[in-house]
Amino acid sequence: MTHAELTPWNLGYVHWTNLALREPTQRGGRILQRLLIEIERLAVARDGGMTCIGPTELREIAERGIPYRPRDWFGSATVAERKAWSRAAQRLEADGHVCRTLERHRQRVTHLVPTPAGFAWALAAAPKVNAQRLRDALHRMHWGQPLLEHGWPEPGEETHATDSGPPVHGSV
Repeated sequence: MTHAELTPWNLGYVHWTNLALREPTQRGGRILQRLLIEIERLAVARDGGMTCIGPTELREIAERGIPYRPRDWFGSATVAERKAWSRAAQRLEADGHVCRTLERHRQRVTHLVPTPAGFAWALAAAPKVNAQRLRDALHRMHWGQPLLEHGWPEPGEETHATDSGPPVHGSV
């Protein structure tokens, strides 16, 4: 199976340790860390803590992945910067860190799903996350099961991402 054949629906059938992964680029790392934050936010939203995400959007996220919104995550950008974010997401997919969902009949990315390898990288690189919240959110996602099986801290233990926004590691 090639990287191009990977989808959120066949993640569990790939032996990820056999994939030679490159470290994500700086932008790619920021995308992976932001996905972790968005997954954690979903646990809060699903428990009624957020009113800005409705049941239809939550159902779509559970089925398709995290909406790819670099403008919301990292602020407005020039055309060149938007293209750089797009290339970073494309490289993350080529390197086995995420699966992209593309708009039908176009090459526009609509959603991202971290692979177990990308998720493990984000956990290791993030400043702080609530592991229990992540587990709760992933249990509710169709694509979350493969992520639940890889590299978790002990229950009740905090690892690294916050709801305060994506960590910034130098300039982009």
